[in-house]
Amino acid sequence: MKEYVYTPKIIERLEEYVTKRGDNFAQLGLAIGVSVGYFPRMRKVKGSLGAEVLARILMYYRDLSGDWLLTGQGSMLRGKVTTRDVQIYDEREKMLKEIGNTVEILEQNVGVLKQQQSKLNKLR
Repeated sequence: MKEYVYTPKIIERLEEYVTKRGDNFAQLGLAIGVSVGYFPRMRKVKGSLGAEVLARILMYYRDLSGDWLLTGQGSMLRGKVTTRDVQIYDEREKMLKEIGNTVEILEQNVGVLKQQQSKLNKLR
């Protein structure tokens, strides 16, 4: 019979990293936009973290190795974050804001067009 070897879950590896940084799950939750109880709840039930949450964690903690977090393999910390990495992140954030602004403008235009359509329908 194959012997069972316990492998820590992602939430446990994340807790190890967060603790070593001197942070806590409540701070992390607030920083990445999840409830302060999200991580303690996942730890208690040994639940899985969603892909979106994992992405936010890795964007927030730029020195945390995604490979280590997901698999436990390799080093906890990734190589040094370069200025180029920061520039790429900042460019993405700027583009996302611009896209959000464009969507908002388009939604307003749709509202105006619907009003105009309604007025035209009344004239018929």
